[in-house]
Amino acid sequence: MEVKAREWLERKNPLRRVDWRWRTACLIVSKGRRVSRKRDSAPILEAVQFLRTLERNPGDPGLQSVTRKWPTLGEAYDVAQGNPRRRWEIQARLLAGETDQAIALTSGLSVEAVALYESLFFGVRDYFEARNWILVQAIGTEILTGVAPDDLGTIWRAVGYYGGPDALEIAMAVTLGKKLPDWVEERERVERPGYTERLRLSCEIAVDVWRIPRDTPPKVLLALHQELLRKRSSRDRPNEPELTWQSVDRLLEGEKFLAPDSADNPSAATAVA
Repeated sequence: MEVKAREWLERKNPLRRVDWRWRTACLIVSKGRRVSRKRDSAPILEAVQFLRTLERNPGDPGLQSVTRKWPTLGEAYDVAQGNPRRRWEIQARLLAGETDQAIALTSGLSVEAVALYESLFFGVRDYFEARNWILVQAIGTEILTGVAPDDLGTIWRAVGYYGGPDALEIAMAVTLGKKLPDWVEERERVERPGYTERLRLSCEIAVDVWRIPRDTPPKVLLALHQELLRKRSSRDRPNEPELTWQSVDRLLEGEKFLAPDSADNPSAATAVA
Protein backbone atom coordinates (compact mmCIF):
# COMPACT_ATOMS: atom_id res chain seq x y z
CA MET A 1 0.00 0.00 0.00
CA GLU A 2 1.28 3.45 -0.88
CA VAL A 3 2.43 5.46 2.12
CA LYS A 4 0.80 8.90 2.08
CA ALA A 5 2.86 11.97 2.89
CA ARG A 6 2.44 13.48 6.32
CA GLU A 7 1.22 16.70 4.72
CA TRP A 8 -1.60 14.86 2.92
CA LEU A 9 -2.64 13.01 6.08
CA GLU A 10 -2.82 16.18 8.15
CA ARG A 11 -4.89 17.99 5.52
CA LYS A 12 -7.48 15.23 5.96
CA ASN A 13 -7.33 15.29 9.76
CA PRO A 14 -10.32 17.17 11.28
CA LEU A 15 -8.54 17.42 14.65
CA ARG A 16 -5.28 18.87 13.35
CA ARG A 17 -3.80 21.75 15.33
CA VAL A 18 -2.88 25.09 13.79
CA ASP A 19 0.77 24.45 14.74
CA TRP A 20 0.89 20.79 13.69
CA ARG A 21 4.00 21.29 11.55
CA TRP A 22 5.94 22.78 14.48
CA ARG A 23 4.67 20.00 16.76
CA THR A 24 5.80 17.43 14.19
CA ALA A 25 9.30 18.95 14.12
CA CYS A 26 9.44 18.94 17.94
CA LEU A 27 8.39 15.28 18.00
CA ILE A 28 11.04 14.30 15.44
CA VAL A 29 13.74 16.02 17.48
CA SER A 30 12.60 14.70 20.88
CA LYS A 31 12.37 11.12 19.58
CA GLY A 32 15.61 11.32 17.63
CA ARG A 33 13.86 10.37 14.40
CA ARG A 34 15.05 11.00 10.89
CA VAL A 35 13.33 13.40 8.55
CA SER A 36 12.24 12.51 5.05
CA ARG A 37 12.32 14.93 2.14
CA LYS A 38 9.49 12.95 0.57
CA ARG A 39 7.30 12.80 3.67
CA ASP A 40 8.06 16.09 5.41
CA SER A 41 7.54 19.55 3.94
CA ALA A 42 10.26 22.20 3.72
CA PRO A 43 9.05 24.17 6.80
CA ILE A 44 9.23 20.98 8.91
CA LEU A 45 12.73 20.19 7.66
CA GLU A 46 13.89 23.72 8.48
CA ALA A 47 12.27 23.60 11.92
CA VAL A 48 13.99 20.29 12.72
CA GLN A 49 17.39 21.75 11.81
CA PHE A 50 16.61 24.86 13.85
CA LEU A 51 15.56 22.84 16.93
CA ARG A 52 18.48 20.41 16.78
CA THR A 53 20.97 23.27 16.56
CA LEU A 54 19.19 25.04 19.41
CA GLU A 55 19.34 21.84 21.45
CA ARG A 56 23.11 21.81 21.06
CA ASN A 57 23.34 25.51 21.95
CA PRO A 58 20.95 26.12 24.88
CA GLY A 59 20.26 29.44 26.55
CA ASP A 60 19.97 32.96 25.21
CA PRO A 61 23.46 33.08 23.61
CA GLY A 62 22.66 29.86 21.76
CA LEU A 63 19.30 31.20 20.60
CA GLN A 64 20.92 34.34 19.26
CA SER A 65 23.47 32.27 17.36
CA VAL A 66 20.78 29.99 15.92
CA THR A 67 18.53 32.85 14.85
CA ARG A 68 21.45 34.45 13.02
CA LYS A 69 21.78 31.24 11.02
CA TRP A 70 18.02 30.99 10.39
CA PRO A 71 16.86 34.65 10.59
CA THR A 72 13.44 34.10 9.02
CA LEU A 73 12.56 31.20 11.31
CA GLY A 74 14.05 33.17 14.19
CA GLU A 75 11.55 35.97 13.55
CA ALA A 76 8.65 33.52 13.40
CA TYR A 77 9.85 31.74 16.55
CA ASP A 78 10.10 35.05 18.38
CA VAL A 79 6.45 35.77 17.57
CA ALA A 80 5.40 32.33 18.83
CA GLN A 81 7.36 32.67 22.08
CA GLY A 82 7.28 36.42 22.63
CA ASN A 83 4.83 39.23 23.38
CA PRO A 84 1.27 37.79 23.47
CA ARG A 85 -0.41 40.91 22.08
CA ARG A 86 1.89 40.99 19.10
CA ARG A 87 1.16 37.30 18.47
CA TRP A 88 -2.61 37.80 18.87
CA GLU A 89 -2.57 40.68 16.39
CA ILE A 90 -0.70 38.67 13.77
CA GLN A 91 -3.04 35.71 14.26
CA ALA A 92 -6.08 37.96 13.96
CA ARG A 93 -4.74 39.57 10.80
CA LEU A 94 -4.13 36.14 9.28
CA LEU A 95 -7.72 35.17 10.07
CA ALA A 96 -8.90 38.46 8.58
CA GLY A 97 -7.37 37.40 5.28
CA GLU A 98 -4.63 40.03 5.15
CA THR A 99 -1.64 39.40 2.89
CA ASP A 100 1.88 38.70 4.08
CA GLN A 101 2.90 42.13 2.84
CA ALA A 102 0.15 43.92 4.78
CA ILE A 103 0.92 42.02 8.00
CA ALA A 104 4.64 42.67 7.61
CA LEU A 105 4.00 46.43 7.46
CA THR A 106 2.11 46.48 10.77
CA SER A 107 4.10 43.84 12.67
CA GLY A 108 7.68 44.71 11.78
CA LEU A 109 8.30 41.19 10.48
CA SER A 110 9.74 40.38 7.11
CA VAL A 111 7.28 39.14 4.51
CA GLU A 112 9.01 35.75 4.53
CA ALA A 113 8.71 35.49 8.32
CA VAL A 114 4.96 36.12 8.19
CA ALA A 115 4.54 33.31 5.67
CA LEU A 116 6.71 30.94 7.73
CA TYR A 117 4.89 31.80 10.97
CA GLU A 118 1.58 30.95 9.30
CA SER A 119 2.95 27.68 7.96
CA LEU A 120 4.59 26.46 11.17
CA PHE A 121 2.63 28.03 14.02
CA PHE A 122 -0.77 29.17 12.76
CA GLY A 123 -1.70 27.32 9.60
CA VAL A 124 -5.19 28.60 8.80
CA ARG A 125 -5.14 29.97 5.26
CA ASP A 126 -5.96 26.70 3.55
CA TYR A 127 -8.98 26.12 5.77
CA PHE A 128 -10.97 29.38 5.82
CA GLU A 129 -14.08 27.53 4.62
CA ALA A 130 -13.89 25.03 7.49
CA ARG A 131 -15.71 27.37 9.85
CA ASN A 132 -16.16 24.91 12.74
CA TRP A 133 -12.49 23.93 12.63
CA ILE A 134 -11.46 27.60 12.58
CA LEU A 135 -13.67 28.27 15.61
CA VAL A 136 -12.34 25.36 17.67
CA GLN A 137 -8.67 25.31 16.67
CA ALA A 138 -7.86 28.91 15.67
CA ILE A 139 -10.26 31.31 17.43
CA GLY A 140 -11.10 29.46 20.64
CA THR A 141 -14.46 28.26 21.94
CA GLU A 142 -14.23 30.78 24.79
CA ILE A 143 -15.93 33.17 22.38
CA LEU A 144 -19.07 31.08 22.96
CA THR A 145 -18.75 30.51 26.69
CA GLY A 146 -17.35 33.80 28.00
CA VAL A 147 -13.98 35.40 27.29
CA ALA A 148 -11.70 36.27 30.21
CA PRO A 149 -11.28 40.04 30.76
CA ASP A 150 -7.59 39.98 29.80
CA ASP A 151 -8.00 37.66 26.80
CA LEU A 152 -7.83 40.04 23.86
CA GLY A 153 -6.53 37.31 21.55
CA THR A 154 -9.80 35.39 21.33
CA ILE A 155 -11.75 38.59 20.67
CA TRP A 156 -9.36 39.87 18.01
CA ARG A 157 -9.24 36.51 16.25
CA ALA A 158 -13.04 36.26 16.21
CA VAL A 159 -13.47 39.81 14.92
CA GLY A 160 -10.78 39.28 12.30
CA TYR A 161 -12.31 36.08 10.96
CA TYR A 162 -15.96 37.09 11.07
CA GLY A 163 -15.60 40.82 10.42
CA GLY A 164 -12.51 41.31 8.28
CA PRO A 165 -9.62 43.81 8.44
CA ASP A 166 -11.69 47.00 8.99
CA ALA A 167 -13.65 45.52 11.89
CA LEU A 168 -10.41 44.21 13.38
CA GLU A 169 -8.80 47.67 13.30
CA ILE A 170 -11.78 49.09 15.19
CA ALA A 171 -11.81 46.26 17.76
CA MET A 172 -8.09 46.60 18.47
CA ALA A 173 -8.38 50.36 18.88
CA VAL A 174 -11.36 50.07 21.25
CA THR A 175 -9.97 47.25 23.41
CA LEU A 176 -6.61 49.01 23.74
CA GLY A 177 -8.18 52.41 24.42
CA LYS A 178 -6.64 53.96 21.31
CA LYS A 179 -7.92 56.36 18.68
CA LEU A 180 -10.08 54.84 15.97
CA PRO A 181 -8.60 54.61 12.45
CA ASP A 182 -8.55 57.82 10.42
CA TRP A 183 -10.99 56.42 7.87
CA VAL A 184 -13.66 56.27 10.61
CA GLU A 185 -13.46 60.03 11.15
CA GLU A 186 -13.60 60.56 7.41
CA ARG A 187 -16.75 58.45 7.36
CA GLU A 188 -18.29 60.69 10.01
CA ARG A 189 -18.09 63.63 7.62
CA VAL A 190 -20.24 61.66 5.20
CA GLU A 191 -22.56 60.25 7.85
CA ARG A 192 -24.24 62.34 10.51
CA PRO A 193 -22.33 63.70 13.55
CA GLY A 194 -21.68 61.16 16.27
CA TYR A 195 -20.87 58.29 13.91
CA THR A 196 -17.45 57.70 15.46
CA GLU A 197 -18.76 57.63 19.01
CA ARG A 198 -21.65 55.32 18.11
CA LEU A 199 -19.26 52.95 16.36
CA ARG A 200 -16.96 52.86 19.39
CA LEU A 201 -19.88 52.25 21.74
CA SER A 202 -21.25 49.45 19.55
CA CYS A 203 -17.85 47.75 19.62
CA GLU A 204 -17.57 48.17 23.40
CA ILE A 205 -20.97 46.54 23.86
CA ALA A 206 -20.09 43.63 21.54
CA VAL A 207 -16.87 42.99 23.47
CA ASP A 208 -18.74 43.24 26.78
CA VAL A 209 -21.28 40.66 25.63
CA TRP A 210 -18.52 38.20 24.66
CA ARG A 211 -17.15 38.55 28.19
CA ILE A 212 -20.40 37.47 29.87
CA PRO A 213 -19.97 33.96 31.36
CA ARG A 214 -22.20 31.33 29.80
CA ASP A 215 -23.71 30.29 33.16
CA THR A 216 -24.82 33.82 34.09
CA PRO A 217 -28.32 33.66 35.69
CA PRO A 218 -31.19 34.92 33.47
CA LYS A 219 -32.06 37.66 35.96
CA VAL A 220 -28.54 39.03 35.69
CA LEU A 221 -28.81 38.99 31.90
CA LEU A 222 -32.07 40.93 32.16
CA ALA A 223 -30.40 43.58 34.28
CA LEU A 224 -27.47 43.75 31.87
CA HIS A 225 -29.89 44.17 28.99
CA GLN A 226 -31.41 47.15 30.74
CA GLU A 227 -27.95 48.60 31.28
CA LEU A 228 -27.05 48.20 27.62
CA LEU A 229 -30.25 49.97 26.61
CA ARG A 230 -29.34 52.78 28.97
CA LYS A 231 -25.84 53.01 27.48
CA ARG A 232 -27.21 53.19 23.95
CA SER A 233 -29.69 55.92 24.79
CA SER A 234 -27.41 57.99 27.01
CA ARG A 235 -25.71 61.00 25.47
CA ASP A 236 -23.66 61.84 28.56
CA ARG A 237 -21.34 58.85 28.73
CA PRO A 238 -18.45 58.70 31.21
CA ASN A 239 -14.94 58.79 29.84
CA GLU A 240 -14.33 55.22 30.96
CA PRO A 241 -17.61 53.27 30.73
CA GLU A 242 -17.95 50.33 33.07
CA LEU A 243 -17.45 46.97 31.44
CA THR A 244 -20.37 44.55 31.42
CA TRP A 245 -18.34 41.71 32.94
CA GLN A 246 -17.73 43.97 35.95
CA SER A 247 -21.46 44.54 36.18
CA VAL A 248 -21.96 40.76 36.21
CA ASP A 249 -19.64 40.38 39.19
CA ARG A 250 -21.39 43.17 41.03
CA LEU A 251 -24.86 41.84 40.35
CA LEU A 252 -23.92 38.31 41.36
CA GLU A 253 -22.68 39.64 44.69
CA GLY A 254 -25.87 41.62 45.36
CA GLU A 255 -27.93 39.85 48.02
CA LYS A 256 -31.04 41.83 47.14
CA PHE A 257 -30.78 40.90 43.48
CA LEU A 258 -30.35 37.20 44.15
CA ALA A 259 -32.97 37.02 46.89
CA PRO A 260 -35.80 34.48 46.28
CA ASP A 261 -38.42 37.22 46.16
CA SER A 262 -36.46 39.35 43.66
CA ALA A 263 -38.89 38.34 40.90
CA ASP A 264 -41.57 40.23 42.81
CA ASN A 265 -39.34 43.24 43.21
CA PRO A 266 -39.21 45.18 39.91
CA SER A 267 -36.33 47.34 41.06
CA ALA A 268 -34.21 44.25 41.75
CA ALA A 269 -34.57 43.05 38.19
CA THR A 270 -33.27 46.26 36.70
CA ALA A 271 -30.91 47.57 39.35
CA VAL A 272 -27.38 48.17 38.23
CA ALA A 273 -26.16 49.85 41.37
